[in-house]
Amino acid sequence: MDDILHTNVESAHDGSTPRASQRNSPEPALGPQDSASQVGGPASPTPSLLPAYVPPIWEFDGHQFEHLEDALRQSAPGEVPDHIRKWVIVAMKLTVSTEVAKVYNVLRNKMYEHKKAFESLIQNNKSEHRLKEGMLQTEIGKLKDRILAQDVHMTVLNNELTGTQAAMLDTGKEMMEIKAANIKLRHELASLKASAALEDWLQQLGIWMRWNEINDDEHKITTALLHLEGGAFTYMSEYATKAAARQALGTWEDFVNILKVNYRTLDLDKDAQQHLKDICSKTYPTMVSFTEQFQQWATKTNLGHTALIGYIAEHRSKDVRQAMVTRDSLGISDPITWPEYLDLCLQLGSKFRADKAGQRGTVTTSSSSAPWALKDPNAMVVDRVSTLTKEQEGWLEKKLCV
Repeated sequence: MDDILHTNVESAHDGSTPRASQRNSPEPALGPQDSASQVGGPASPTPSLLPAYVPPIWEFDGHQFEHLEDALRQSAPGEVPDHIRKWVIVAMKLTVSTEVAKVYNVLRNKMYEHKKAFESLIQNNKSEHRLKEGMLQTEIGKLKDRILAQDVHMTVLNNELTGTQAAMLDTGKEMMEIKAANIKLRHELASLKASAALEDWLQQLGIWMRWNEINDDEHKITTALLHLEGGAFTYMSEYATKAAARQALGTWEDFVNILKVNYRTLDLDKDAQQHLKDICSKTYPTMVSFTEQFQQWATKTNLGHTALIGYIAEHRSKDVRQAMVTRDSLGISDPITWPEYLDLCLQLGSKFRADKAGQRGTVTTSSSSAPWALKDPNAMVVDRVSTLTKEQEGWLEKKLCV
């Protein structure tokens, strides 16, 4: 009986009763109603999950039988009455059908549960995916909005930057114009200092300071000091010293009054400077004749030693120039004051003339020399001296140096 009920357990069969085995090729699948009618069980709620029904093949004593009834008949002993054999066949068929239906329904229910669990898992995954996708789309939307806001902000910043750059360019142009105007005014002030009267210079300076919004008295005085040059700056050096020491400079009115008083003296110096410039622009036959004119006006110009030495150097002879270059190469520096420099040039010139005449150590009178009559009765005729004693050199220095 066990061998007949457990159709798939072939190893437990001893050959005394029929056993079932699967066919080599499946038969056509049964429908819902057919399967229920043949196995005697209820219809499955999910017949689509059932595999095709394959009826078993029954075996007994090495022979295969298509139906269980044939296998039972062959396995029954001959002495068993026919009615008992039929009863056993009916009972076995009912038992096998019931068991098969139970197994079939259990398998079907398990497959249905598995399907439902799988569908539920898929549905949960879909729901979770849709939820995540929705959240991702929301984040993407937020990012897009932020990007659009950033684009708008960058556009505003670019516009502001463009406007700022344009304003900076305009400001730069204005600054360049102001700078050009300041330079022009400085040039005008410089030209006025050189040529125009003090009143005109002060008027132009006042306009320039008003243009630059310079209203404080001390600021005005400091600005005026920066524009003063030469003798005018020297006259006002006391103010320059106070300004450098950050001391009080007083009122603008007092500064202007002092400047006007000193400027009158400065005008006299300018006249003397112009006259000396005219003297130096001429050519002279000897250094002595130049010296006669130069000394009369050099002390009246109020010029520095460097400027006056420059005038003297232009009237040196070729021999004197070469001699002074030689002195410089030997490390002998030239005098730094104009009287000493002039005296050196006169002495060198006198020695060169004496050497050329061949009269060293003596004093002679040259009839062919240029006129040497001096306007100053105390001046010495240098052309006539070739070699001087110490006493004569001292006297020459006193008479020719102012």
